[in-house]
Amino acid sequence: MDQIGRPSAESVARRTRDLKVASFSDVHLGHPTTSSRLILENLYKAFPDNAKTGELDLILLGGDLFDGSLNYSDVDIGEIERWMYYMLNLCHRRKIVLRCLEGTFSHDRGQGVNFTKVAAMCGFEVDFRYVKNIEVETIQTLGITMLYVPDFTTAEVDRIWKEVQQALARTGVEAVDYCNLHGAFSYQLPPIAKVQSACHSMERFLSIVRNYIWTGHIHLSSVYDRILCNGSFDRLNHGEEAPKGHWEALIRQNGDDDFVFVVNEGAKLYKSLDCTHLSLEDALALIDATVATLRSDSAIRIVAERGDPILHALARVRKEHPQFQWTTKSVEVKDIQKHLLVDLRGEFAEVEITPITVVPLLLERLQRRHPTDAVYRRATEILTELVNS
Repeated sequence: MDQIGRPSAESVARRTRDLKVASFSDVHLGHPTTSSRLILENLYKAFPDNAKTGELDLILLGGDLFDGSLNYSDVDIGEIERWMYYMLNLCHRRKIVLRCLEGTFSHDRGQGVNFTKVAAMCGFEVDFRYVKNIEVETIQTLGITMLYVPDFTTAEVDRIWKEVQQALARTGVEAVDYCNLHGAFSYQLPPIAKVQSACHSMERFLSIVRNYIWTGHIHLSSVYDRILCNGSFDRLNHGEEAPKGHWEALIRQNGDDDFVFVVNEGAKLYKSLDCTHLSLEDALALIDATVATLRSDSAIRIVAERGDPILHALARVRKEHPQFQWTTKSVEVKDIQKHLLVDLRGEFAEVEITPITVVPLLLERLQRRHPTDAVYRRATEILTELVNS
């Protein structure tokens, strides 16, 4: 991983105290192949109720807490709300500031508001906020300013940048201490990617953030200067063999900052077995040798050429090793492996219309007509007023 950049001496001089921050994102509760049970179990382990966790001043949940819309009858709902209560109670007793950012609309669907509902029922005071709009917050107890940028997939990055500048102007500042953003930066995608135009500019955001930027959305953890991408908290797909987990930072008043990527050791394993050019006997031997080293909840994908005997033997493999999730990938001999850009691929998604979702859906329709900034802002105000009336 690249070297983390350091703030200027002027930025360090503005600090009033040491600050310990934890940042994670892209949890995807309700995921179809990585169970919520496993993800929640790993979250409890990542933030145990002990003195070490109590050293944290701020926890940032940077978007995509959910994988998609969940019904109240869903079997995961009870465990998810129990974990929300746990986190709120932990932050209450340990005096930790907790912020939950809205992520990609097709994933979170405004369901982060349930955190707020659970907090209202707790019966105790906790410094928690669910943030769904671009805004600047002064966290008085920590003596810092924080810029929040949720994921607006229906808006152009230039329009988002204008809204960021407007948020700064409303607060009367030209820069902030920190930023929590859900979206992709251009360094995270190859130059030939067609979606480069939908990526944020590193230079823009680094110019208005004195210290560090924590981001979510792209599932591979990475670093660019003072930008720290969390990556997904757990593994969710094949091709995600890299370590998963969350960032912890000790930002000292004197500028001697320390960072550690805390690995989620219990992350689900996704393993691809390349059986191309192998005989059936050799392929089965490779499978037997591999499963002996994997946890029973692992997902295994067999990669083979179309018509290969091992693909037809999958029923036998599943019967012999039922404790694993088995899938296949058929390839042509001349196939070239392409990297999957998580959450940037087009796909069909059902549209759920609720008071929370109707405004983004209508603004998306409006966006296609390329309205002026004034029209877009006025439409947002009218729609918001109608929904809240």
